[in-house]
Amino acid sequence: MPFLIANYQKRSYNIRRGDTMTFDKAFKKQPRLIQILLLLIPVVNWVTEILVRTSALIHQRNLKTVIGFVLGLFLGFAFGWVDLIWCLLFKHLIFQ
Repeated sequence: MPFLIANYQKRSYNIRRGDTMTFDKAFKKQPRLIQILLLLIPVVNWVTEILVRTSALIHQRNLKTVIGFVLGLFLGFAFGWVDLIWCLLFKHLIFQ
């Protein structure tokens, strides 16, 4: 036990400018099958929408990302399935 305590180092986790949420970039890097599966499952669909849209809104504030965030937040599952079809056709989310 003293060995564990002696080797324990306190780490500081500072949030720098480039360390914000990057769910939008991580979602774009996923294989297309994983993207489709994340958008196909109902509850996971809505959570994915919220995380990706919020991350995109933090990184780039323009009218398209605001519209996508509002639609994803209030229309939830239905907008997620529209995104599923859009992702199948065009390889990216709608309004992004």
